Amino acid sequence: MAVAYVDWRKVEAARLGAIYAAEIRRWSDRLGWDTASSWDHIELGRRLGTVSGLCALDARGDIVGLTFYLLHGDVLQVGGFTAATEDITMALLDGILASDSARRARSVTLFAFTDAPGLARALSRRGLTVVGYDYMVRPLVVEAGGPWDCLRPWRADEAAAVAKLLAAAYPVADRGRPFAPGGTAREWDEYVGQILNAAGCGAIMPEACLVAASGSGSITGVILVTRLAAATGHVAQIAVDPAAERRGAGRLLLDAACATARKMGCDQMTLLVDERNVRARGLYQRAGFRAVAGFTSAGSDQPVRLTSVAAGGMAVTRL
Repeated sequence: MAVAYVDWRKVEAARLGAIYAAEIRRWSDRLGWDTASSWDHIELGRRLGTVSGLCALDARGDIVGLTFYLLHGDVLQVGGFTAATEDITMALLDGILASDSARRARSVTLFAFTDAPGLARALSRRGLTVVGYDYMVRPLVVEAGGPWDCLRPWRADEAAAVAKLLAAAYPVADRGRPFAPGGTAREWDEYVGQILNAAGCGAIMPEACLVAASGSGSITGVILVTRLAAATGHVAQIAVDPAAERRGAGRLLLDAACATARKMGCDQMTLLVDERNVRARGLYQRAGFRAVAGFTSAGSDQPVRLTSVAAGGMAVTRL
């Protein structure tokens, strides 16, 4: 298949709009996630030149591959990624990694659906650490309240304490992790701030955000919940202090948050879990979650530097 690779700013907005609409439907139908406003922001960034992107066009001019990316600080962040064939996957990745943004970046991250052919293999071959994530869903029904006296509502002034807890729960840097890959205090503070204040992972639902605390009042467990759509709650983060693990706090936080979200009009709760985290996966399955989709997460301390053009003529939870 003859394919041309072009800067997505050279593609008509109407043609890209059809791609956006298909993605909105996919995220809504499969994940219960309303991403319409996110795509509006992405399109605005495309027009302003603040979000870069590449399109693969077949001989008829149809879009058979698309990716977008931006430089956030010194991190090259790759967003949506679709491709019809493995050759297109490789060419799009090489186009990203040969970009000016990649040359200026000190690290690269990617998080996308797993269905682009050969995506994980192509990322690994280009030196990125690759990890799979399951997207899981639990239907919410009206349930009797549990014995949740040991939990209390999370407070807005506890962001720093939550970041400190997450740093303790994830003590090792992990370039395949889509959040705080370096494990630095600055990354954890920024990550918690994004959950609380940005809309990329839904709008925060303060009523469903809960903490478990020790007798001294220090936080030993936390669950942060966002709303992805009118009827979909999402566990943006759940963590338990390693010193307090295996005492049932994770399941308690999860069930209490689900019950609260149900009272607030949600009929399902969703979450993402690292495929390597067998313990957390087991907890979620026992709590009634089932996997409905998969994502690929990847990262590298340094972007792969390319010296030749790509194919196609182009110079990419602990408990």
